[in-house]
Amino acid sequence: MAKSKKKKRRDRRIKRRNRRRKNRNTKPVTPEVTTQPAPVPAPIAPPQKVVIVDPPIPGDANYDGNVDEEDLAIFQSEFGLKGNDLSADFDQDGDVDLSDFAILRANYKLIDLTTHAAEQIDSRLQQDPDVEKLLWSTRDHLTPEYIRNPDSWLSDVDVTCHSAWNSWSAGNRRTATLIAPDAYVCSWHFKNPVGYTLRFIENDGTIHTRTIAARVQIGTSDICVGKLDSDLPPSITHAKVPPANLSEYFEGSLRVAAVGLDQEDHASCRDLTSMSYSMRFSTPIDPIRLLYYEAVINGDSGDPGFMLINNEIVLLTTWTYGGAGSGSKIHTQLTEINDALASMGSTHTVDVVDMRKFKKYG
Repeated sequence: MAKSKKKKRRDRRIKRRNRRRKNRNTKPVTPEVTTQPAPVPAPIAPPQKVVIVDPPIPGDANYDGNVDEEDLAIFQSEFGLKGNDLSADFDQDGDVDLSDFAILRANYKLIDLTTHAAEQIDSRLQQDPDVEKLLWSTRDHLTPEYIRNPDSWLSDVDVTCHSAWNSWSAGNRRTATLIAPDAYVCSWHFKNPVGYTLRFIENDGTIHTRTIAARVQIGTSDICVGKLDSDLPPSITHAKVPPANLSEYFEGSLRVAAVGLDQEDHASCRDLTSMSYSMRFSTPIDPIRLLYYEAVINGDSGDPGFMLINNEIVLLTTWTYGGAGSGSKIHTQLTEINDALASMGSTHTVDVVDMRKFKKYG
């Protein structure tokens, strides 16, 4: 009897979900009004085919055959509710509670970070590197005027965290990367002095200038944390940072697709191959990414090396040494960086990227 009731409740949920999807996918059409000939109503488009998995996978709240972030969102929206027709009531006991979360977690489909990082880059490369590596179609420091390159392979990624100009170099040497609305990191050996200014550019070309109010070296590393005189607006997006346990998300020999910027504002590919003593990169072995590779040269110090995770910049390091690039590990210094921000009067902390959908191996 109990099993029959559960099946009836599940069937009611499926029917109600199908009705909602049918209503969303069926567009009513108003007949065209004419006098001659008589109006003929246009045909109504049939609803799109929706795949419903029956019986559902445990934890699959939307019945699409996968247990992923969409199901987690449904669980979060229904957590604590009681009723007979809750999508996230996986154990069908009339409420959504921690026992349902345990079912979702046990069946959640986690993603391999190395695979994800490669897909984030490879899906964007169109094999025209001379054009696509350029972040700007116009980069005029004197006027000044900055126009994003619509053909950049990073054109759909927010790179406003990267400073476009500073008053010490009157150009883009000694660059800085925002890690909070009022704070940045760069390389200590190639830092800008207090009192000098940095420019950050919105995606529409709007220029924001801030003055360096203070700076701190993190231990004996080459990480310099700088404090600006005021917050930048939300239209300038600071970079996220990896979690302190980043190494646990990689399995076996390390070779992860990554990106580096330089003083010419070129976005080039490289592979992260070591995190033992520093973040060390190598020339890409993928033949397409190799077309987008540029070595780190004199004057590039302080520019960022990063991964793309969920279409966002996740800062790994800033350049200390050349070749394919290497620099201090930011993810192992998060507490020290936050302490430095507080000591300089910032009320912000670094923003650690959400890694819940990625598989851990450590």
